[in-house]
Amino acid sequence: MSIAETSKAQQEFIDALYRVSGLVDAIFAISETNACALIAEGALSGVQKSLEREVDALLEAAAGGKIVAL
Repeated sequence: MSIAETSKAQQEFIDALYRVSGLVDAIFAISETNACALIAEGALSGVQKSLEREVDALLEAAAGGKIVAL
């Protein structure tokens, strides 16, 4: 892997972690609001699916050796 590829892979990993962090924040925000139960349930379902996709992508990248350790 070239330096440019390593840098790009590292940035993609950082971006993915920020997305996961944002989804976790969304889960807490939804759970702490006074929204009706059905709205909160639907919102949590969407966030959960997004979080699952992000984590699956990170696991796939790790398995494929695409995550760069410093």
